[in-house]
Amino acid sequence: MSFPIADLLIADRPAGNDLDLFGRFVGQWEFDGTDFAADGTQTRYTGRWDFAYVLGGRAIQDVLYCASVEHGTTVRVPRGDGVWDVVWITPMHRRVTQLEAREDDPRIMISGLADGRHRGRAIRRNRHGQVP
Repeated sequence: MSFPIADLLIADRPAGNDLDLFGRFVGQWEFDGTDFAADGTQTRYTGRWDFAYVLGGRAIQDVLYCASVEHGTTVRVPRGDGVWDVVWITPMHRRVTQLEAREDDPRIMISGLADGRHRGRAIRRNRHGQVP
């Protein structure tokens, strides 16, 4: 029996204008990245990041793939007050992280408490993935 989950998940367009903050990223992206460890060690990598409208066009989901470094998915849902609920899931590291996002023109600020190995460490990243 075939169950076309992707056909049920992916939407052609947003259901409204409240997805604009992350809607600008919908598409397929290739990138070069650098991970900065607490001890100052830098790890460089390349990856692919695909964004799509999902769940009837009421949310945005991405899939991040960086070969042996990281892969996972994020679901972003607007609350309606300019704040977004963001859930990052990384099976590779067996971690789920709940965050909030909001526009801080011209940036997107993502904040929250990471769990797993970073338990209790406050994290913030802007739209370029940089920690301010």
